[in-house]
Amino acid sequence: MKHIEIEYKMLLSKEEYQRLLENIQDKAVCIKQSNIYLDRVDKPLYLDGQALRVRIENDCAYELTLKTKREHDNLEENISLSDAEYKLFLEDPNQIVKRYFPDIGDIKILGQLDNIRYQWQDNGLFALDQSSYFDCIDYEIEYEANDYESKAVLIDFLNLYKIDFKENKETKIQRFSQALLKQ
Repeated sequence: MKHIEIEYKMLLSKEEYQRLLENIQDKAVCIKQSNIYLDRVDKPLYLDGQALRVRIENDCAYELTLKTKREHDNLEENISLSDAEYKLFLEDPNQIVKRYFPDIGDIKILGQLDNIRYQWQDNGLFALDQSSYFDCIDYEIEYEANDYESKAVLIDFLNLYKIDFKENKETKIQRFSQALLKQ
């Protein structure tokens, strides 16, 4: 399934994260996620403005996603994988990726980021994330908007908790990749 993702996000301090979590926990759904990040063997996907991952949710749902950066948003292509396809992916990632994205080329697994996400709806989809990868832990709030004018919804929400909005342009895979280079 293809869709346009309009997303605003901000990295948080641990204290800001905990303050928000205390206030949203009763209306949010907690989701355990693992993102397995992939890249081409010969030419990094980011050179084409792309990112590729398999996301595992609550140890039972699997989704292959290709994100393509556009001027003001992302084109996201999501494919649900069956249990059998996920098992095959673990054995031979190229076989599954080429089935759905034949033009990508040969790929390799870069590694995994684990995430605890608290998600709720309020004029769009909010997500409060604690991500762990290598020896890093970071905290982030994301807001998937319905239109390009909705950044104010996130800013207003943060203002309720005396948190100044500082837009984060760096994605999880970018932070993961920077940490990978330091390994």
